[in-house]
Amino acid sequence: VGASIPGKIVKVMVDKGDEVKENQPLAIIEAMKMETVVVAKVCGRVDDVLIKENDVVKDKQLLMRIS
Repeated sequence: VGASIPGKIVKVMVDKGDEVKENQPLAIIEAMKMETVVVAKVCGRVDDVLIKENDVVKDKQLLMRIS
């Protein structure tokens, strides 16, 4: 799962090992006072969370892996 925009991670909503469904919110990125929700594109299990709250991410940066 990649970042859709550059910005700051304000909330991570899943942990490693969690089962997620398609379109489930995974994290919130804030950019220019606007928040964007990152959602799962597929159902599966979170294998790895590569971010934490207050991290600054780039556009398309890998945030987590789902299998």
